[in-house]
Amino acid sequence: MIASRRGQHFQTTGSANWLLDGVIRHHHDFFAAQNDEHKITVRSTLFGSVTQIGLNRGPNGLSIGLGATWHLNEHNTFGVGHAHTWNTNGLKNAVAANIVVMW
Repeated sequence: MIASRRGQHFQTTGSANWLLDGVIRHHHDFFAAQNDEHKITVRSTLFGSVTQIGLNRGPNGLSIGLGATWHLNEHNTFGVGHAHTWNTNGLKNAVAANIVVMW
């Protein structure tokens, strides 16, 4: 027989609705020049003329990426991701983060 009892309890609950996704992608550019770099010139009345020079990636590429999205509720999400690409003429790393708010 128990003469007396006393208890305390503290509990919290929560959940995280995570979505993981990945991608493996091959891409081929039929119009890629094999050895040429490309130049793009932009003219603006505010900034003047700006020329950017980019290396030709080459005709073939392979991308592998991994991302995660957290669904905070039905209207808000937060996501992060990383992708690495091997191109014929070089490598590329990309990191991304995004927040989506809907109303």
